[in-house]
Amino acid sequence: MLLDTSANNSDTPPPQLGQRVSSVATLVLSLVIPMVTMGLVWPWTGPAASATLAPYLVGIVVQFAFEQYARYRKSPSGSAIPLIFQVRTIHFLVDLLFIFYHGRLC
Repeated sequence: MLLDTSANNSDTPPPQLGQRVSSVATLVLSLVIPMVTMGLVWPWTGPAASATLAPYLVGIVVQFAFEQYARYRKSPSGSAIPLIFQVRTIHFLVDLLFIFYHGRLC
């Protein structure tokens, strides 16, 4: 008896369309909202706005790249990537607030 192994030998389900749409929508909103905000405050802050937001925006793009790579590798830990990067983002924003209010980072 021969078994056809080419029919369905994957243990993981295919990526869901909703997950892809959510990932791209989150990326777009995460990039557009800070860029618009930077454009609004540019007359008062000048280049400081872009210097402050550049690491945040690069982090968002790196997160998206990690998500795509995990999806490509069909990694079971792919769903933890957004959580890890959100913790990093919150830590980054707390540091920025501390610098803003105290003028330096400890």
